[in-house]
Amino acid sequence: MLIVYFIQNGSMRNTFFIAIASICLFLLSANKTFATHLYGGDLLYTHIGGNDYRLKLTLYGDCDGQSYPLLMRAVPQVLVYNNGIFIDTLLLTLDTTSIKEITPVCPAEANNTACKGGTLPGITQYEFYITYTVPSASANWQFVFNGSLSGGQSAGRSNNIGNLSTPGTLSLRATLNNTAGPNSSPAFTSLPTPFFCINTMQEYNIGATDTNNDSLYFSLYTALNNNLPMTYRAGYSSLKPVAVVDSTYNFNNLNGQMTFMPDMAQTSVVVNKVDEYKNGVLVGSSMREMTFIVFPNCNNTAPDGKIDTANVINAGIDNTNIYTCIGTEYIAFPIATKDKDGDNVTVGNYTLPSGAGIAISNNGSTTPLINFAWNIKGIPVGIYNIYINLRDDGCPLSSNQTVAYTVHIVPDFVISHKVLSPTNCYGKQYTEITVSGGSAKKTVTVHKGFGVIKKYTDSATVTVIRDSFAAGEYTITAQAPANACSATVPMVVADSGTYPIKPFLRNMNLCVNDAKEALPETSIDNYPLIWYSMDGQKIQPYDLYNTQTPGTYYWQAKLQVNTCESIPDTFILTVHAPPVIDATTKGGTVCLGDTILLTATGGATYKWLPADKVFRTKDGGYATRVMQPGTYTAIGASIYLCEAADSVHFTNIENCCTFSYPNAFTPNKDGLNDGFKPIMYGNESEYFFAVYNRWGEQVFATRNPRLYWDGTYQGKLCDVGTYFFRVSAICLTGHREVAKGEVLLLR
Repeated sequence: MLIVYFIQNGSMRNTFFIAIASICLFLLSANKTFATHLYGGDLLYTHIGGNDYRLKLTLYGDCDGQSYPLLMRAVPQVLVYNNGIFIDTLLLTLDTTSIKEITPVCPAEANNTACKGGTLPGITQYEFYITYTVPSASANWQFVFNGSLSGGQSAGRSNNIGNLSTPGTLSLRATLNNTAGPNSSPAFTSLPTPFFCINTMQEYNIGATDTNNDSLYFSLYTALNNNLPMTYRAGYSSLKPVAVVDSTYNFNNLNGQMTFMPDMAQTSVVVNKVDEYKNGVLVGSSMREMTFIVFPNCNNTAPDGKIDTANVINAGIDNTNIYTCIGTEYIAFPIATKDKDGDNVTVGNYTLPSGAGIAISNNGSTTPLINFAWNIKGIPVGIYNIYINLRDDGCPLSSNQTVAYTVHIVPDFVISHKVLSPTNCYGKQYTEITVSGGSAKKTVTVHKGFGVIKKYTDSATVTVIRDSFAAGEYTITAQAPANACSATVPMVVADSGTYPIKPFLRNMNLCVNDAKEALPETSIDNYPLIWYSMDGQKIQPYDLYNTQTPGTYYWQAKLQVNTCESIPDTFILTVHAPPVIDATTKGGTVCLGDTILLTATGGATYKWLPADKVFRTKDGGYATRVMQPGTYTAIGASIYLCEAADSVHFTNIENCCTFSYPNAFTPNKDGLNDGFKPIMYGNESEYFFAVYNRWGEQVFATRNPRLYWDGTYQGKLCDVGTYFFRVSAICLTGHREVAKGEVLLLR
């Protein structure tokens, strides 16, 4: 029959597809150890009043399965649990009116599916129902279809499934939290479409809508076998159940849209789970399991619908996400549909938010146009999904997919900013900018004048930016995609904080009774100074000290840098007492012309007066030669230059002028009587002293009264014996001394 069909059909595209489909179906039917062959199913419930709920199990049968006819007689079992404790077993009944073929084939091939004995794949839908009264309120009701179909039969998956370690039996689970009231599962508005082509971009969506207006969260879930998680083969997982080109794979948790490009022929189980939230509380969940079959070498591409961004009204577009702000009157946008193969496209089932509408033109042509409009005045903030089914007329198998468009009604952007670290009048202000509300995907721009200073992009619900800005005036703008929502606030970065550099000041030292001095007005860096008491009160220090008594004063000094004050430095002003000076040289009686060393204690430095009567000695001291009565004053200064004085007085000047002459000496260097000279009491104006040996030879002579003969001549020791001397001197008193005599040299 396959060969006959090739001859009758001139379309290479159709021939390829039918040949591959026939091969795949042959493989699928070659080894059936399970009781049935199922392409998938879903388990939902609807509240019908009081505590009564109507459970619906939908199974999608493979018309080519050898046990497929058993579905007509199946009695599926659903087990009821509360908080994990088994409660009841429910036996569901088939609604025979629900049985219908849902194979996506073109009308010309409607009678050539496996459901009608033909060669093309075939899928038939079966719906099983039961009404159940939930015994009580609980947050953890669970309804489980574990694959049992009664009579020893089970809901078997195909042996050719490639992403599970073993095929197992199809198991589904739904949950209910009725503690805050009844709940109903969402409706899955799209029919299952399990056939795809390799190396072609594909999309799949279950089209879940909720009559209770609950918030829906979509996820890919682990396939179950008897309510237990199944193991996936290497390279697959519940989150990535299909072998795909990695960069093409995406799943949108907000609307359930799955986008992918399969890169190999395969038979893979994919499980969708939908969680329902009311006021942030999980109130229920439901599941759909599908078998995705990817054929090799087929080339029927599914139609798609792109939003015409140039003609959008009051909204911003990001792919299939539509953003608009709360308070907007209405939004509108066109969706241009197209099939890459040039097939005609029919816009079929669609699900819209309450109050929204669409107008479809050119439906069933190659370019249908969908115009969406929605008056959203009064519609609360939230996420609203639009599901539109697009179906081409490709033969023999048409492509049938549901595309999700998500409208985000977002609150106004709220922009705030705060200082984390001020400029300190030295650098930049470290600032935290917080943007909430609006859409998660946003651009935040900081302007200064007409220039853009910084630009940030983010997709967090609350965007927190920390950055540094110099002093100045700025504006911060937050924008959603395509500028659908925006807000702008000013930001002034003012110099503030604490300047991080201390004043450069030297402490002040004054002496008792010094004139008061004003404290510095600026530091070395020329910034003005601000004065504080140690307890933080602003002061004028000039009024707070005196020099009448010794004391120490403490203040804080800060720099005034623009609007900032610096970190403080402690300034110390000390009024020092004068030193206690003691002139240790004693006055009294001296000989005319005596040289007196002048000494004092108690100071760090000294000066002596009268200056014209005092001279410095070789060792740095002070001395005077007393020629008349007088007073000598030592002025001593401390290290702080505080001064005090003490004096010595010479009132009795004697006219001293006497001479005496020893008669022997012993120059043996024992420190006793080692030299010979006249002993003079007084001060001379002229002096001559000479020594001679017995032959009249001069062995020593000097004009310095402080020098003596040491018993040598020309560097040699003189003999023991008698030597002769002569003295000629004139004292300052005017007395003339002329003397001669002899001296004995002993050793």
